[in-house]
Amino acid sequence: MNEHPDISQLSAHLDGELDSTETARVSGHLLSCPACQQQYRGLRDLSSDMNQLPMLTPELDITALLGQLPQRQHPVPAQSHWRRALPGAAAAASLVLGLLIGAGLDAPAPTTHEPAFAALAILDSTPPGALCRQPELCYLQEKQQ
Repeated sequence: MNEHPDISQLSAHLDGELDSTETARVSGHLLSCPACQQQYRGLRDLSSDMNQLPMLTPELDITALLGQLPQRQHPVPAQSHWRRALPGAAAAASLVLGLLIGAGLDAPAPTTHEPAFAALAILDSTPPGALCRQPELCYLQEKQQ
């Protein structure tokens, strides 16, 4: 075995959980690798120490205690204030919006005045970039009154 077994393989070997092929591979590696031998001894010592700990049973049986509790009733949630007020608020908003639209229908149309900009005189009658397919259509013509 060229590569080192990981900690889970060493632990499984220690607990006898590997199949015969894997057991043979890990055992063969352990015979030739001092680093893995040291790690294996550490796992074996830890397992031995854990087995020496006393087995304590809890003094309180939580499952029996939970079984004694009454079943909890799930209360039906009451409608909040906003849910009760929502239909009325929607109706009021629709009414206000309708009144605003209706009032806007009778308003006189705004009059438009063409502003006289002095900046337009700078451009003269030449189109921007002087690009025009029909030059006679690109020049401004004076209005005849």
